[in-house]
Amino acid sequence: MSALDVFCDFFEAPERAAEAVRERPPVWIALAGYCAASVSVFLAHGVAGSNGLLGFSFASLGTLLLCRLALGILLTALVHMTAEAFGGSGRALPLFVLMGLSDLAWTLILPATLLLEAASARSRGAAVAVFIGIYWLCLSLRARSIRHNYGVGFLKSWAALLSPYAAVAGLGLALFAATLWGLAQQSMRLFS
Repeated sequence: MSALDVFCDFFEAPERAAEAVRERPPVWIALAGYCAASVSVFLAHGVAGSNGLLGFSFASLGTLLLCRLALGILLTALVHMTAEAFGGSGRALPLFVLMGLSDLAWTLILPATLLLEAASARSRGAAVAVFIGIYWLCLSLRARSIRHNYGVGFLKSWAALLSPYAAVAGLGLALFAATLWGLAQQSMRLFS
């Protein structure tokens, strides 16, 4: 099956695409998906006029590419372990390819930003709504990919996908609580 067939089947016949990716995982498709999503997000930020940490530069684009790819690898590893813990059976490399294809949803951010700019709708609400919509689409495609790669049900695929996010949020809350506790103890010592 060619790369174009895998790409088209991912959106039209996801079971067939998942089967083709399981047989021979084309890793370069995942890399292309992450790169296309990164470039689209980078250009959308440039069109919207919001400069990131490094501004609108090649260094910023390179940093974004590396971060998205590293996070994609990390998310794939965490989801793979979680999906197998939930009773699924599958391999991580095909999941990585399917996650890269799922990340292509972010290529919609550039046309959406261009439409918002053309309509002079620079409202924060419209931009946030577009961002949330694309993020939801990406998560839905990822959950579907987990379901097809591991043969788990709808709820288990969403649980496997969201558990790494929940773990990071829990870790952040624990660190925040520990910081507040330390500040409270220091202030008690200072005022006692």
